[in-house]
Amino acid sequence: RIFEKFTQVDSSATRKYGGTGLGLAIASGLVQLMGGQIRVQSTVGVGSTFTFTARLGVSSEVDDEPTLPAEIKGRRVLVVDDNDTNRQILCEMLGRWGLKAVAAASAEEAWRIVEAEQTRPFDFVLSDVHMPGIDGVTFLQRLKDAGRLEGVAVLMLSSSDGADVRSAGHRLGVGRFLVKPIKQSELFDALVAAMSAREEDASSRSTSVVMSNERPTGAGQPGTPLNGLRVLVAEDSLPNQKLIVGALERWSVQTTLVTTGAAAVEAVRTHPDAFDAVLMDVQMPEMDGLEATRRIRQFERESQAARPIPIIAMTAHARDSDRQACFDAGMDEYLSKPIHLKQLRTALERHAARQAGAGSLADAAPRDAASSGSADEHSARLFAREAAVRRLNGDLRWLREVSEAFLHEYPPTVRRARDAIAAGDFEEFGRQVHRLLGALRGLADAPLCERFERVEGTLRQGDAEHARRQFDESVPLLQQLAAEIRAWLDENRA
Repeated sequence: RIFEKFTQVDSSATRKYGGTGLGLAIASGLVQLMGGQIRVQSTVGVGSTFTFTARLGVSSEVDDEPTLPAEIKGRRVLVVDDNDTNRQILCEMLGRWGLKAVAAASAEEAWRIVEAEQTRPFDFVLSDVHMPGIDGVTFLQRLKDAGRLEGVAVLMLSSSDGADVRSAGHRLGVGRFLVKPIKQSELFDALVAAMSAREEDASSRSTSVVMSNERPTGAGQPGTPLNGLRVLVAEDSLPNQKLIVGALERWSVQTTLVTTGAAAVEAVRTHPDAFDAVLMDVQMPEMDGLEATRRIRQFERESQAARPIPIIAMTAHARDSDRQACFDAGMDEYLSKPIHLKQLRTALERHAARQAGAGSLADAAPRDAASSGSADEHSARLFAREAAVRRLNGDLRWLREVSEAFLHEYPPTVRRARDAIAAGDFEEFGRQVHRLLGALRGLADAPLCERFERVEGTLRQGDAEHARRQFDESVPLLQQLAAEIRAWLDENRA
């Protein structure tokens, strides 16, 4: 009877609980649509248990499983938790992602494992805080005192989010804190973020040593390619905000954070010359990153901006169609989540170096001849030499011939493309762009090829003026590529 519409156990005018009596009727109807039945078992003063059955088909669409970066797969993880169920769940999740989990039911057992496997150190430690005997904080302190946390990414697990635990954890170098019950997505993001932070720490230490050798004055960080770069970050996820903004600040990047696509558009419209690059999340509330990018590009066309601002997509979707959607919207580059800091830095360095070479990185820290030398050239390398050598089965003579053919062919192709633009013949323009692409794909890095792919895509959409501007922006990079090829040829004459 309670599954009938407008029916309640207590139908009197003075009943204690409100409502219309439709909730269970709707639930019953939904279950019937799925070919099942709904049942209830109830005891007055104790409670009610509702169960239902359903007949469901098997979906033909398979969702993509989250994929850890290749450099994280196969890493060893020490899981320390006194709760059997928690340990089992954690180990199963880690195993599905290709990690090798070793479980311990107490800090004492974990210590014995660490002692026994000194020749095979762990890459991660996931430790519960509250355990009988030795707690998680004491265990980690013991590891640190013994020098066993060097280069280890540490995550702490707790049923509460106490400030005292966080404070103690930070002193021990804990990278992430997770509150139980732990969601699979939270653990996934934390693992990637912790590993990226660990690698970035190692990279920073390495870089500081190199810079101190090259610059006895100690002016290391201000000489890096990203110093003074101004980046607008559009990201609504707090963990991602902390990861990205934290990394940018460590790289001496001036960061402005917004949490919606609409806010990103407004920031660019209000201060069109204030940013050197945009990191744009694709999935955001109010207005997603694709629409925000389209509006920014429209604003640039309407305001006749001297140079479109580089927009780098950040998204958890890694299908080819998602990638193409980003490029079609007008984005310049694509980073799949979880964001890896090395890839993020490389992307920013590439755009910073290219814009600086074109003279449009407004008010960036000035570079003298030394600071604009080999380090910047390496970070902005366009000639994919190693990939080309592999593609040609290691035949350097063949690569020289292909390279020389490109140097001979690309200048007249560019001229023909520009002549077609001047004549309003955008069909011919498209043919010349396609010709360039065919030559580039054997020699250039992927982002440079993608620039000309976007020119093609913009032409297909009928926006000839935008395609012309994209082309004009990309041609100087062809000149840079040619210079790199000539330098390589000079070094490798037969």
